[in-house]
Amino acid sequence: MRRREFIKKSCGACGAMSIGLLLGSSFLESCGAMKLTVVKATPKDGKVTVPISSLTEGNATLVRVKDYPFDIAVKKQQDNSYLALVLMCTHAGHPLVKSGNSYYCTLHGSRFNGDGKVMTAPASKPLMHLPTTTVNDFVNITLLKPSLS
Repeated sequence: MRRREFIKKSCGACGAMSIGLLLGSSFLESCGAMKLTVVKATPKDGKVTVPISSLTEGNATLVRVKDYPFDIAVKKQQDNSYLALVLMCTHAGHPLVKSGNSYYCTLHGSRFNGDGKVMTAPASKPLMHLPTTTVNDFVNITLLKPSLS
């Protein structure tokens, strides 16, 4: 291969890869479902307090509570209240993972929407909601014992 041909082919390949990387990274950045915020909290008197500033606008934030068996998804509602869901599958008690705007059980395939309603069986009951209150710039979440009943 001549030097000129080598340079043309090499530059073309580099250009194609660069365009692919640019398109790919902008696609990933524009996908809000790919962003996941996790806040760690320590319970006190059966409650956890989460600063509102740590909650992601328009997307659920995962709250990982020390010595609590499951993550909690916290999402701001349209009426400015907060929804707190225990991420435990109501079918078999397995932890759920966030998948886009829903929650998925890797054990048997149950899927729940962002409000905790069942989208895909075998689960038949919605996710457990935890009581929340807002005080100043904080959301207080009352911790309840997760159960399948």
